[in-house]
Parts: sequence; C-alpha cells; structure tokens
Amino acid sequence: MLRKNENYYGEPDYAVAPGSLILESLDSLGMTQRELGIRLGLTPKTINGIIKGRAPVPPRLAEALASVLGASAVFWLNMEAQYRADLIRIKNKTIKQPDSEKKIASLLPYNEMVQKNWVPPTRKCDERVLNLRGFFRVASLENIEKLGMAANFRARTNGSPMYAQLAWLQQGENLASQMTVGSFSLQKLKDSLPLLRQLTLHDADKCVFDRMREICADCGVSLVFLPHLKGTGICGAMLWLKQERPLIILSAHGKRHDIFWFTFFHELGHILLRHQKKSLFVSFERDGKDFTPENAKQEGEADIFAQDVLISAEDWRSLIASTLTDEDILDFAEKIKIHRGIVFGRMAKEGFRSWSKVENFRVKIEIQ
Repeated sequence: MLRKNENYYGEPDYAVAPGSLILESLDSLGMTQRELGIRLGLTPKTINGIIKGRAPVPPRLAEALASVLGASAVFWLNMEAQYRADLIRIKNKTIKQPDSEKKIASLLPYNEMVQKNWVPPTRKCDERVLNLRGFFRVASLENIEKLGMAANFRARTNGSPMYAQLAWLQQGENLASQMTVGSFSLQKLKDSLPLLRQLTLHDADKCVFDRMREICADCGVSLVFLPHLKGTGICGAMLWLKQERPLIILSAHGKRHDIFWFTFFHELGHILLRHQKKSLFVSFERDGKDFTPENAKQEGEADIFAQDVLISAEDWRSLIASTLTDEDILDFAEKIKIHRGIVFGRMAKEGFRSWSKVENFRVKIEIQ
C-alpha cells in the first residue's frame, strides 16, 4: 500500500510498458514477434501495438502471455496497471493545476515541510499541488477543508495557521499508518499508567520516546512524535483512527519536560475517560479559547486526569500546606518519584512560584 507521504518520492519521469519486458523475453527465448503472434493468435500489428505500449494487456492476454513467456497472469496485469498509472502521473505533471488549489498550497508551510522531509522539494507551484495531494491523500486540495479534522479549527483560526495545523496532524496520521500496534485494550492502557509515569524521572530523549511508543503500542495506541510546525501552537493531539485505534501525536512545543509530560497524560486522559470517539482533541499552547461547552468540559476533565496521574490531589494538598522552600519541593518530588521539573512547573502554573524562579529546575527537550 502506498504511504501517504511517499507518493512522489523518487518516482521516474518515464513509464515502462509491458512490451519492454516482452521484447526482453523474446530475445532470451530466441523468438520473433511474428512467432509470438502465432502462439498468441494475434496479428503482427496488434503485437507491435502491445510492445510499443499503445495497446493494453487485458486479462485474457495476460493469461496467454503467462503460458507463452512465463511469469503469471497477475504479474502481467500488475505491470500493465502500473504502466497506465505512470502515464497518468507523468501527464499530470505537465498539466496546469487549478488556481484554487495553488492558493491552498500557498497557505501551507511547504518549505518547512520539505525541511522535515514530509514532502519532496520543488519550486514549481503545480508540482507542489500534486505533492500535497499525495501528502493529504485527496483528489483535490479543496477537499482538505471537507475533512473531519478541519472542522476543529475553523472556529479557532483560519488561513495559514489552520492549514499548518492540518498538515501537522496529517503527518501524524501518515506515520501512524506505518506503525504496527496490538489490539486496543482500555484496561491494559490503564494498568500501564504507573510504568509510563516512571519514565518522567528520565530526560525525554530517544530512548524514552522509544519506550513510550513500545508501551503504548502494546496497549493498541499509536504514539507519534513530531517536531513543531511554526505558527501552529500545538502541543499534542488525540484522535481515533479506524478499527478502534487511538492515535496520540506529541510535539515539543514549549520545549519543556513538564509541558511535554502533562500533554501526554492529558491526551491519554481523553482515551481513558472515554471521550467522544468522533472528536479530535488538540492541545494548544494557550488553550481554552473557542471551545464548545462539551469540549471545554472534556478538556477540563483531561487536565485533571493528567494532574492527578503526575501528582495526586492528596499529595498536592500536602505540598502546598508546607513552607514551600526549594528543598521542600525537591524532597517532595523524590518522595513521590516524579521529576522535579514537573513539580516546579505546576508550582509556577498555579502561582506559588514565578516562572523565572523555577526555570533552572525545568528540563529542555527537543523532537527532531
């Protein structure tokens, strides 16, 4: 199956007709085109048309070629189908694309997507349209706005930011389509929370990312790490793919360990709290704006879930009831086995410390 983000990588600007292989087979067998025609029951003119790619290879002829030249009927049919598809692709590259699609292409951060190897490089607007169709897997870029994901952004933003957000989410789906995960189990995911929480004690690096992916995949959850796209403001997202498979996409927007882990458990919360499967949940740097009442309720529930997994309500109350020196906080973090940066980050978020006072305790992270 073609990957969504591989449709135009390394594809040649020529098409190979089944006739080229027929010629090679004739040479190796010492057979002439006239003799082939006799064996197939076809005229020399028809044979010549097939070899030059003008005439197609239908199923009956594919079976006959298999008998005379070898291989299988399926092989010859597949070669014919690939040849015709390549002809269309090559022809499309020479056709002027609609201005409406070019306008949409101009709103997408194509150069940044090239830098991240999401799409192939090109300066030609027509080629960008074709490449972006493959990336989004749509027949026309105008259909992007009809996708379910787009509805989540219309009320919040429009123009370039919305298209950049859709590109970020689409790349998450593209990568998830290449992943192999187990059957989804809500109970197994719930039971994995302590193990996932233990990972917060380590710096968020490739080893930790790999372990997170492994644990989530075992529970039937696809977990994708994506670099942040400029102007999107997205920290993370959660959506349901087909066949009951949840997908979590995480960026390192904010570039801080505590934000990253809070976002991860927030997205897990949407799954474990059984929030609407038809919804797309997106966590922004500054959230809470333009939510519907139902979305606001579910986002608030996911926030509380993440807070309680990282630091239980009981532990938090015991902490803020103390003198709150830095030493107290460090001892507290060690006692409940959580990274100190997560505790200091929450202290600042809830007004018990200024952000400048906690910055030295927070860890920077990157997702390439």
